[in-house]
Amino acid sequence: MKFIALIKKIYKIGLIGSSKIAKERIRKKYFHTCFYKRALTQKAGHTWGDIIKKNNTNLSLTAFFENAKNTCHVFNITQKFTHEKFLEIIEQADKYIENKFNLLGSGEVKFKNIDWHLDFRLKNKNKNTILDSSFYKNKFYSEIKIEVGKNDNKEAKDIKVPWELSRFYHLPLIGKAYEQTLDEKYTCYFVEHITDWLEHNPFLLGTNWVCPMEVSIRAINLAHAFYFFIPSKKIDSHFWQKLICSLYDHFIFIEHNWEISNLKTSNHYLSNLLGYFYLCIFFKNFKKSSTKLDWCYNEMLKELDKQVFDEGTSYEGSSAYHKFITEIFIHFYLLCENIDFKLPQKYIDKIYKMITFIDWCTNQNNNFVLIGDNDSGSILHPLLFSRNIIFNTSPNIQKPQNPNTKIFEKFGLSIIKTQKYHITLRHHAYQNNQPSGHFHNDAGSLTLSIDGSPILIDPGSYLYTPSEYWRNQFRSVHSHNTFFIKDTEPVPFDDKIFELNIPESTSFPHHLNKNKNQIKTSHNLYNNFGLIAKRSVSLDNLENIITIEDNWSKINPQEKNLELTSQWQFILAPQVISIKKDNYIELNYNKNYKIYMASEHLDFKIINGWESLQYGEKIKTKKLVAYSKIFSHKKFIIFFYLNEKFFAFSHL
Repeated sequence: MKFIALIKKIYKIGLIGSSKIAKERIRKKYFHTCFYKRALTQKAGHTWGDIIKKNNTNLSLTAFFENAKNTCHVFNITQKFTHEKFLEIIEQADKYIENKFNLLGSGEVKFKNIDWHLDFRLKNKNKNTILDSSFYKNKFYSEIKIEVGKNDNKEAKDIKVPWELSRFYHLPLIGKAYEQTLDEKYTCYFVEHITDWLEHNPFLLGTNWVCPMEVSIRAINLAHAFYFFIPSKKIDSHFWQKLICSLYDHFIFIEHNWEISNLKTSNHYLSNLLGYFYLCIFFKNFKKSSTKLDWCYNEMLKELDKQVFDEGTSYEGSSAYHKFITEIFIHFYLLCENIDFKLPQKYIDKIYKMITFIDWCTNQNNNFVLIGDNDSGSILHPLLFSRNIIFNTSPNIQKPQNPNTKIFEKFGLSIIKTQKYHITLRHHAYQNNQPSGHFHNDAGSLTLSIDGSPILIDPGSYLYTPSEYWRNQFRSVHSHNTFFIKDTEPVPFDDKIFELNIPESTSFPHHLNKNKNQIKTSHNLYNNFGLIAKRSVSLDNLENIITIEDNWSKINPQEKNLELTSQWQFILAPQVISIKKDNYIELNYNKNYKIYMASEHLDFKIINGWESLQYGEKIKTKKLVAYSKIFSHKKFIIFFYLNEKFFAFSHL
């Protein structure tokens, strides 16, 4: 049976794809065989003598300093910081050197000593309860399994917390503060901090060597921190050698642990490639480094072709992960500019389109719309990196000027964006070559913000592995602004929390004309009930009215109506105050601003809901819910009025 399954898999993937997967498995097996016993005795890490001998070179520290400058200085010179931004950076750096961290919803925590293998968020949440909140310290990385929390009422430990701390986002920020002040207190912390991490995270042992993506992001941040502290006279050659050896360990690790699963590569593989690209430049004087650099360059271009649609959107179906991979490709673009690897214009154009999509998903107050999963990930600290850095480095790219309505058909999102309104409508758009792990059950869902204030929101993701219950709750249809068959997920969940068995389908959204902002969608995800769900959203800019028109239609008109109940819901932003009136809902936002929501066909109730703007944090909010029996082709119309006089007139 296993042999037959293998043949079917090879047939599905193809010989070339199968050989690539086989090659990677052999590479990993070889790596494990070579390093397993050495790692368990903490002798796997490379020494200065090892890397000099292995690469047949007599490079001095000065050469590595020059490499670091060539790798990272372009980010420093292209960023334009205001005086206020410098003060913010220094304020945050001072918190970090006091060991004060706020990670993934933990709240600000001050450590006396850092435990690099602890979910301190969970421990602090449950101070009076004994919980297993520590991860393996001395186990070989490939033998560590990430367990999923199955208890509905209790979250398990989250491996993302120690991973996040070990990404070292804070070190380049501290380095920037040092560059501005030349205060050696930052240098002392940098040296002590890295020394402590190296002592408690020997090569290939424990939590922080489990995921190649984490290793890659850590390597990038170490390279940037390296660059900032080069001028310090307080750091001796012994420390620099240890840090270079650790970066070489990271280099070798990435090279033998690519995150490729059945050829459906994702942001993980892109992170691997970017980390490797950085390190190829950092170790450019080593044997075969130019060959490796060329390979990595070409692989990044292949992935840009594969993972980003021609419209400039990520094929992972998540706006937050789109933002993350945009940062990856901007890093890649700037590094290429710096080492004179010119990107073909078509790839620059695609990166431009990626930035354009982010602008479309951002409202007037710079609030970013969440579609699909969000793990709050980035490559560098947000205070150090802006996507607009690319506008300062290329004459080929101009910041986009947007019309009112835009459709991203491959991603599955239509957007109305005016000076006052920002509205999005989600479509069912999926192809079998796409990874499904970051999609949600959100077909037909909409978001709304007015004057830059979020009103109807996508509530985010909250958690991944610590709780299967919360993971499914936030990606459920019950956490999105759509209508659906009561108690029935359009795509059922199973025990795979990073996979959805989404049927392949592409919707055909369209807006009607230039004078009327209207976006539409439909989906057949309930075809087992013989039903198609249709939604239209229209904006009347002059009268300030938003009209939502929903209906169910039969796939086979001859079939009888089923006794089914349809549920509608809208999740409100936490700052919106909702008041139930006789036949409408009053929504108060921005102090004196009011919106009136009304429907002739639906009686909405106000119930409790949740929002998660960042990974690891959930906030109580309200949502509006209504029910009706399903009648084929009956239209359910919902109005949102901003014009109080027009609302009063229409309800006479």
